Amino acid sequence: MDDNLITHFRRGADNLWVCKFALQLRTRGGRIQSFRVGQTVRPGEYNYDGEDLVAGLERISLARSWRPPNPPRVLPYLI
Repeated sequence: MDDNLITHFRRGADNLWVCKFALQLRTRGGRIQSFRVGQTVRPGEYNYDGEDLVAGLERISLARSWRPPNPPRVLPYLI
């Protein structure tokens, strides 16, 4: 699943995702799935490239939100 796919969706309430921009996805089998602005996507509702669409969006969201811990601040040594 392409990581840029998440730019077309936003997380809504209750583990739902909402389409922000009109989108057409072509699966490996050649099937085309269209999403309209405001359309809600529920877990298990759509399969894209062998992965549940919502599970893929969750995975991408978690990967993008993770940041390495900040290095410790080094304070100048004062005498």
